[in-house]
Amino acid sequence: KDLKTSQSQRQDFPIPACVTDVISGFFYVASLPLAPGYSSLFPVNENGRTSDVSLRVEGREPVKVRAGEFSTLRAKVEPVGGPMKGKGSLVIWFSDDGRKIPVEMQSKLGFANLTFELERIEALPKN
Repeated sequence: KDLKTSQSQRQDFPIPACVTDVISGFFYVASLPLAPGYSSLFPVNENGRTSDVSLRVEGREPVKVRAGEFSTLRAKVEPVGGPMKGKGSLVIWFSDDGRKIPVEMQSKLGFANLTFELERIEALPKN
């Protein structure tokens, strides 16, 4: 829905099998057997456009953010094919444990550099 005109529009796009969107891509990467030297290629679809994305785990690093200090795995993700090829990259520091929490992210886009860091971890309430 266009927020300015209140007009609704529907579009259908062909999407290949085993593709993620940007958000589910974080969960997909965290499900992989991440270790220094690990690499993978997978498709990501955003707004009907699919790009092949390269993942490479560059190594281990300690990271200090507002939520604390973490041993992490530094992973670089960048589009290597499709409409997003060459348009930016993303570095994600995942906690180097079974949780693989995204502790910090740095994105380099054509128009901006963005940094995100984990501020806190809250336990889920027990039922």
